[in-house]
Amino acid sequence: MVISDDHSTDGTLSLVYSFKFPSGILVRVIRNPERVGYIKNFERALRACAGDVIFLCDQDDKWHTDKIDKMMAAKGNALLVHTDARLIDETGEVLAESYSGIKKKHPENSSFARLIDDNCVTGCTAMVKRELVEQSPPFSEEMPHDQWLALLAADRNRLSYMPVSLLDYRQHSGNATGAGDDWRTFSLPRSARVNKGKHAEKALRLKAFLDKTKSVLNEKNRATVIDLIHYHECFADSKLNVCGMFLHLKHFRSINFRESIFKKAIKLLLTPVATLGKQ
Repeated sequence: MVISDDHSTDGTLSLVYSFKFPSGILVRVIRNPERVGYIKNFERALRACAGDVIFLCDQDDKWHTDKIDKMMAAKGNALLVHTDARLIDETGEVLAESYSGIKKKHPENSSFARLIDDNCVTGCTAMVKRELVEQSPPFSEEMPHDQWLALLAADRNRLSYMPVSLLDYRQHSGNATGAGDDWRTFSLPRSARVNKGKHAEKALRLKAFLDKTKSVLNEKNRATVIDLIHYHECFADSKLNVCGMFLHLKHFRSINFRESIFKKAIKLLLTPVATLGKQ
């Protein structure tokens, strides 16, 4: 077991050292000399692992006792395998049987083009081959570690999903990330207003991803990333967005993936004027 502590100041290390691990489990503790953020901390932990297969364990969740056995049996040639999860509250009561169902993630459809615009891989459910980590360029600090690894696995057509919950994903007031309020409301109000800042941020994130991975991505996927950078830049601009409409049409199957075909078609038709007068 590799535990990477991101220069915590809340007694985490004392707790780790005081914990009585079962005999036979070798534990290696790493402490970053200064805080690097969760993405780089995950990278350091992953690169410190010596095993051929690595399971991410990053939150106060509960693993099902058959999680490792089932995922190892199903890994095949995949570089990354991920599963569904149940949602539980602070006391362990089940809130929802399927996290993917509540979030409408549709992780069974995980093409590279879809993942680059809408990540459906939940890191705490993932198992990765060390081969994937070794072949990865330094992680981009602009993209979550799970999306980064999923994209590299999808680029090689070696990403696999198991439609079964093998982990209980705990939801409480202190989640760093979580399911949001979807498990309570089962629907989220959507605004028709274009968030230019959000599109600008996505464009910058994709540029950072492309800059670090262009030497390892295949030609088709590099072209997809470039298209989606332009797509988000079009929405970040206030000009007539004809370019965005054509890019949306070209990648219709992956942009706004979780929307119904009807809603996607409406958005496509509205794209040329969607940014006019919006802030």
